[in-house]
Amino acid sequence: MAMGVETWSAYWAAHAGAEPWDAEPDVGVAKAWPRLRWLIDPLPMIDVGGGAGGHGTWLADKVERVLTLDVAGPALGASGGETRQLDVLDAAAVAALHGELGDANVYCRVLFSTLGPADRTRLADNLALLIGTSGVLYCVEPAPAAEPLLSERAGPAVAALLGAGVKVAGLERAQFHSLFPGDRFRLFGEGYTQVGALPGYWVMLRRGREGDDFAHSADGLGSTDRVAEEPT
Repeated sequence: MAMGVETWSAYWAAHAGAEPWDAEPDVGVAKAWPRLRWLIDPLPMIDVGGGAGGHGTWLADKVERVLTLDVAGPALGASGGETRQLDVLDAAAVAALHGELGDANVYCRVLFSTLGPADRTRLADNLALLIGTSGVLYCVEPAPAAEPLLSERAGPAVAALLGAGVKVAGLERAQFHSLFPGDRFRLFGEGYTQVGALPGYWVMLRRGREGDDFAHSADGLGSTDRVAEEPT
């Protein structure tokens, strides 16, 4: 990623299995599942930047096939599920994976916030390639309000990550909408949530213009899953 394979590999080699942003799956991805289940097609699920694979393993109990990706091989060594070392900023590698799997649903957690502006654009383009025309993207990131709280709330694993040189900058709602504009993507839902002990923001979308009709809908999300006041 932005800090390079070496930085992430060194972190995971020293902190095997220590997910910096977890939230155990039961209070992380499990909270997202009521949103995700309305839109899951019989497609493979890709857990992008999945680290030690705890969330991917949880999803594997709900979805027929889940593939956890991470740029760092040592991260994946702790996972009990299907994994692959892959840099999702590498457009050629992502295109090859899409050629292998076809369209997929994508679960992406705390990845954009570790990247600079140019790499965020590259990541958005590559995630769009993975979902194709029929997949769904669910993404959750720390909100800007999380930044001053990193050292206070995030715990020792995040402190080690920051000490290794990884930068974290929360994403504002407008930044997501810029990365996934309404003339190319249909927004199903968005709102504020928690990323571990930090305030966060989630968004769920697929290809298509705002207002397009699809076979699946997010009507079951309910009004509480639309944007409300940002937590602190």
